[in-house]
Amino acid sequence: MSVAPLNYLLSRCSVKYVQAPGPTDEHLALILQAAMSAPDHGRERPWRFALIRGAAVMHLAELALAATERAGRPITAAKEASTRAWLEKVPLLIAVACHLDS
Repeated sequence: MSVAPLNYLLSRCSVKYVQAPGPTDEHLALILQAAMSAPDHGRERPWRFALIRGAAVMHLAELALAATERAGRPITAAKEASTRAWLEKVPLLIAVACHLDS
């Protein structure tokens, strides 16, 4: 077994708050290709990816905040403000979905 992949995994870090400019289309293609090769023990493939950019990010945020409130789990004004401020800087969200057969 090659040690290089293990060393890479041990040295990588996740970025919690991605800000503009975000990944290029070329990088996104590689990211999504890597995601498709991730283990799928639940056999949920094919996964579907939706790239959410621009005004659609804030629209999704509005929908999520409204759904949270309708579910009886309102958040504080401070938390809502910080969430909005963070999402205004987000260049891209990647939504992952799959079809589940129950």
